[in-house]
Formats: sequence, structure tokens, C-alpha cells
Amino acid sequence: MLKFAEIARELSNEMLEWVQGNKEKVKSIYDQLYGKKEDDEERTRGVSPSGAVSVVRAGSIDFSVEGVDVISAVTSTSRCGSAAESRRVPCGDPLCKKYSAGSQCGGSGAAQVCNISGGVDALSLLKGNVSLSTSTSQQVFSGDMVYACSPACGKASAGGSAVIGLSRDSDLANSSQRFAYLIDSEFRSFLWLGDDVPLTRGITTKLIAVDTPDMDPSLYYVNVTGIKVGDGSVKEKAAAGIMITTIPFTFLNRVLFDHLKKNLPAEAKLETDLPVKLGQLCYANDTKLPAIKLVLAGDDAAMKLDPEFYSYKKSNGMVCLTILPSPLIGGASIIGSMLQAVRRMTYDLGDETLTFEASLAPSPSQSQSQSTSPSSSASPVSSSADKVAALTTVFLSSTWAWASPLLLALAMPS
Repeated sequence: MLKFAEIARELSNEMLEWVQGNKEKVKSIYDQLYGKKEDDEERTRGVSPSGAVSVVRAGSIDFSVEGVDVISAVTSTSRCGSAAESRRVPCGDPLCKKYSAGSQCGGSGAAQVCNISGGVDALSLLKGNVSLSTSTSQQVFSGDMVYACSPACGKASAGGSAVIGLSRDSDLANSSQRFAYLIDSEFRSFLWLGDDVPLTRGITTKLIAVDTPDMDPSLYYVNVTGIKVGDGSVKEKAAAGIMITTIPFTFLNRVLFDHLKKNLPAEAKLETDLPVKLGQLCYANDTKLPAIKLVLAGDDAAMKLDPEFYSYKKSNGMVCLTILPSPLIGGASIIGSMLQAVRRMTYDLGDETLTFEASLAPSPSQSQSQSTSPSSSASPVSSSADKVAALTTVFLSSTWAWASPLLLALAMPS
């Protein structure tokens, strides 16, 4: 059996080659997936719900929270602060090796600093005080820690955006032990830490212990045991599922994906904007898709998913699935953000559990009367340039090198 890393590198090379040659296509995917229109105006970010983290302070700059990344050990910001506030991690520092596998050095001579990636989207590693606060300025975390920032946006106006890293080996996750996030109908992310985590009454499944060489100890795994399509019976196939929050796509165990495909309408088309090898299914606009259930280990542990949470409408009228066959040998699935949307996800590292709400939660900005359909909602914006910079660069900092081209594709500027 090929190891995870070997598959990762192979897919990474193929995806990178495709992205570089199809920039207009990948921009179109991003726009259509999030319902973005050319004439969309920037919108004011809604008020965060009680206790939720809304501000990250690093390098004496306040950043608004744009996302939560459960596969990254570092929090990333859209620009770098003053050198007096945070020290840049040099290439020879042990922190460089720990936090940036495969990193590249920026600068020259003694001025070289540790970068997570190369090129114009390089993220530099810094070490300094990082604090997280709520919208009412209540500080919920403060500590001296490694974080990443984008030097390319260093001359931007004050402020910017941040994506909070919460992988198993992150300082935030280990110091808090409990955290919860909610990705709402507008794909905004809300985060609670430690004692501020609201009580989540819902379905609980165990987090799988990382005990094989093919499992990355920085990731969160759950046991996916089957899938149910419409009123049909459950197709059983137990395999690991990896939680991920920075991409909307889900890569499903091939046995379960084949069952899904078999029980969906037969008139699927494979001609999509994504690489054909990914096997994305698309249907005519008037095709009726069923609700599905993704079954996890535990008592009645299943995520019920209406079509709008696993599909999106393209500009040509086609409806395409965001569930794709997994390329990972060994049967592992990757559970993306659309399947998790509009239900609070609570991680307890003491009990090693993941609890999610059985029913769909109202949006924290429900008073704005927005649609609850992720596929028809508008893209959340604080500042277009800052948002794109933060999301693009944090994607490149991920421990999953293979995913970065696809993630970059989903964060291309308009």
C-alpha cells in the first residue's frame, strides 16, 4: 500500500499543473460555489454571537477572523506586523523545521527567514504574542506563539484578516482542550474556545486515535461507517474520515461514493471545470437530488444532508456535487466545510469526542434574513484583498501539500 505522503505528492503535482493552466476556470469555480456575482458590493460583517472570537491581535495589529483551519498548527494573518513586536523565525531555527515541513527560505544571507511556501504567496513564520478576543473585547487567549503572516500585504492599510489554526498540534487547541466552530449559511466562521464553548446538544462520535504510520498526528479523524441515499438502505463501509474546514469539497471513500453515484439520477455528466480525474458529477438544473445521510460511529450518529449542502449551481445551469471520490488509498474520506455548514461542531480533546448538532442551527446573523442555502449565498467579505490574501496563504501553510493547489484555486481574486 502506498503511504499517504506518496499519494499526496502525486495528486499535488497533477493539481498544480492543472491550476496553472486553467486560472480562469478555477476562478469561475470559486465564484459559482459561493454565489459571487460581478456586481456584488462588499458587505459589512455581522455581529459575532456571544462569546465567539472575532479579533486576532498579532504584531500590534487587529485582524478580523475570516476562517478556522483544523489542519493547520499556526494562525495566519494577511499582513505582517512590526519587527519590534514579533521576531521572524530564521531558517536554521528548530521552530522552522517543526512548523514548516518543506519550507523555503526568503531573503539572503543572515536576513533569511523561514517561509511556509515560495513565490508571491509566501507566508513568513514569526514568533510573538498572539491574543484572541470577542466582539466585546473580552480576551479569551493570549500567549507567545508561532504564527504566519503574508509579507506581500505588508503595505496594506491597517487591519486585515486572519485564519485561526486549530490542528491537534496547535498551541490554541492544546491550551484550550475544547473548541467549537460554526460555519454559517454565508460561509463565515465563528469560533469559541475553552470555557466559552456553548453547550452543544447533539450527536457525538469518537475521535479516532492516531496509531498507524499513514495517519497524520496533527489531524482530526472520525470513523465514517456508511452512507444512506434517500429512502434506501445504509451502505456500510468503515474507514477514517478526516475533518477539514478550509475547503468546501468532500472526498468520500470510493465504496461509499460509488453507492452514492449508483443511487443518484443516471444522467450525470463528467464534463466540469474541475480536473476530469477528480470525477465530479454534474446534473441538469431541473434534476431532483435526494437527501443523504453520512453515518458515523456512535448511537444514531449521522449527518443529514439536503442537496444544497452537497451541491452548487454553476452559471451554465448545471448542478454539481461537492462530494468527490477520495484519491486516498486505504479508504480515508475528507469531510469538507459544506457538509459541516450551519451546525456547530464541538471538539473535546479531553474526552476525544466530536459533537455536532443534529438539526441545522440558525445563522448568527439570522436577523438579516439571509438564505440558509450555502450554494446560493453570497461570499463573505471584510476586505476583498485582505480576505483573498489571508485565505490563499493559510491554505499554502497547510500540512497537506497536495491540497494547496485546489485551495489556492478556491481563493483566487476576482
